[in-house]
Amino acid sequence: MKIAIFEVCRSPEIKKKTESLILSHFFTKQAIDYKLYSNDGIWQEKTILDKDLFRLYLKKPDFNIVHLAMHGTNDGLILQWSNAKTIGERVPEVILTDFDISLMREWQGKVVVSGACSSAQLADSFLAAGAAAVIAPQSPIPWTNLGLFFSLFYKHLFSGKSLILALDLAVLRFPEYESYSVVR
Repeated sequence: MKIAIFEVCRSPEIKKKTESLILSHFFTKQAIDYKLYSNDGIWQEKTILDKDLFRLYLKKPDFNIVHLAMHGTNDGLILQWSNAKTIGERVPEVILTDFDISLMREWQGKVVVSGACSSAQLADSFLAAGAAAVIAPQSPIPWTNLGLFFSLFYKHLFSGKSLILALDLAVLRFPEYESYSVVR
């Protein structure tokens, strides 16, 4: 199995322990094959996503899992933020809507794991596009332990547990993520 991580930070100029940073350390330590696409300044290789580039990267057939480390809104997943000087003034500039998602056949057969708040509302669009399953939260979630939560989830998943059991075991340890569910 191989994982593609797509990270879009609202504040890529600030050094911080992001979900993707924690996951990249975990995947490297566990010898799990992954590829990271991120706009964060902590990485040597930065990727500024738009809808076409996102679609191009999704076409890679060797990814079984697509991990979305980005912000979600009622309108969809944020691919780009404005460049306002203060973080609080930054607004979404490019949004991957549920309609966009439903038209992208590149999701075919992939498991979608989302760190984006309230992204479970997009599950039907991912499934309509052919995703095998969607793991996403129903409501806004805290980001403080998100990387650790997903590390535990992936540890259980790669040890042979089902998606549902791996998620349940991670939620037991991190109950603040109880709004996560598996949709098929």
